[in-house]
Amino acid sequence: MKLRYLAEWCENHLESDQGGAGGGEGEKGETEPSWITVSEAARASACMAWKISRAADNGSLKNNGKKNRERRIDAADLALWQLRMAERPEAVESDAAVRKKLKGSGGK
Repeated sequence: MKLRYLAEWCENHLESDQGGAGGGEGEKGETEPSWITVSEAARASACMAWKISRAADNGSLKNNGKKNRERRIDAADLALWQLRMAERPEAVESDAAVRKKLKGSGGK
């Protein structure tokens, strides 16, 4: 329940940020997105930087459109992305797939 509330808050916050360009506050009081580096986003979400970059490339994460060291991620959208990732159903593995992995690692 807390995740849903936070997700709704983030979505509302992102909607109010749309169109806020320039320095700081826009015409309707919108604020400019808080940009963070890919490395900062990776640390904040406890995942690898390549995963953040891939999410930015495929449009799952709002970013500044640049590549490599110049890329920045919107911090509020990162929070929403983390919530979406947390709410995804877990992958289901068959018994046969688990046995194959155990056999390959030396287990019985």
